[in-house]
Amino acid sequence: MSRLTTMLLRSPLHRLRSGRWLLVDTGEGEVPVRYVLDGESVVVLGEGGASWWRDLAPEGTTTVGVVLAGQEREGEATFLAGEELDAAMLAYLHAHPSEWTRLGVDSTASGDDVATAAREAAVIRIDLSA
Repeated sequence: MSRLTTMLLRSPLHRLRSGRWLLVDTGEGEVPVRYVLDGESVVVLGEGGASWWRDLAPEGTTTVGVVLAGQEREGEATFLAGEELDAAMLAYLHAHPSEWTRLGVDSTASGDDVATAAREAAVIRIDLSA
């Protein structure tokens, strides 16, 4: 699926997937990831089988390439923490309802349950305004 999604996101047909997916590249190759738009930033999760997010600096920012809605951009990726992490995770889960179950969170979960799931996944903000 990721190869097909990558090809679609790079093609004139990107609109079929670009409402929920983008490509991120840390220099080791492009990986499709789900995202939620937050102003001039996107929030993505780095977890599961894809390990691209392990190339990011644990503190501070890392410059990454992004293909969003058919446009190549550069951004500064940062791991989120604290209340910003909780809010971003909640926004992400509401944008991608199928992720509730995959991340082991019930859709009626309390804030504490969402916060726990957020801390188990790497929640990353990519600032595209840079």
